[in-house]
Amino acid sequence: MIVGHLDGDDIGSPLELMLLDNNLDDASKYSHSVAQALRYMREFFEKRSLEVIVCGGDDLVACWDEGSITDEDIEFIRNRYYELCGRTLSVGLGRSPSDATCNLRRAKLRGKNQVVSDSRAQT
Repeated sequence: MIVGHLDGDDIGSPLELMLLDNNLDDASKYSHSVAQALRYMREFFEKRSLEVIVCGGDDLVACWDEGSITDEDIEFIRNRYYELCGRTLSVGLGRSPSDATCNLRRAKLRGKNQVVSDSRAQT
């Protein structure tokens, strides 16, 4: 089993600035675009009958059998996420939720906008 933890990069700061500037129209549009990107990711996994464990905010955690999702699929999701909301996406892959979340943290600390997996967790 592979677990993927996908998380939008720097989602909160632009929204917070819009709110501090009383820019409710842009804040609403931005929030809608992030929600749309998350909805797209969820549908991507569910259409393949893969288990979505967490889906909220700008995070999605899903699990799948090895080989069910390819590296190209992950890159497609990351590109589509950017197209929908204008933000990049970091991904951690692992053999357990803890490993996936740890690898997501590594992706964030390494500069964001990347996929990190341990050698045992190949898509």
